[in-house]
Amino acid sequence: MVKLQKEAAVLLLPLRKEPEYRATLPGKLFEYLGARRPILGIGQTDGAMARVLAETASGRTFEWTDDKGIRQYIDSCWESFKAGKMEVPPRDISRYSRPATARQMAQIFDSLI
Repeated sequence: MVKLQKEAAVLLLPLRKEPEYRATLPGKLFEYLGARRPILGIGQTDGAMARVLAETASGRTFEWTDDKGIRQYIDSCWESFKAGKMEVPPRDISRYSRPATARQMAQIFDSLI
């Protein structure tokens, strides 16, 4: 599966529309960051996933109803793919690795004890 992710023109990451998903960081997001391919997030543009995608320059998040924006982003990714320029610009994504997030969780647990 990882091999296919690294060959994709764009990786799709939809979130449910419910307001509580604004704070959600799906596990698939971390896999997609490692694939270094453009990520098309669909969900709350002011949510946690949108912030991570913007911070890492790994993709963009669009509201479910933004047909025009979604279409333009897919077209842009497809054109880049055809030109052989699909690698996401290198940014430090190490803080989203499993070891880094495990350390953060351990620190939170330690602070609660």
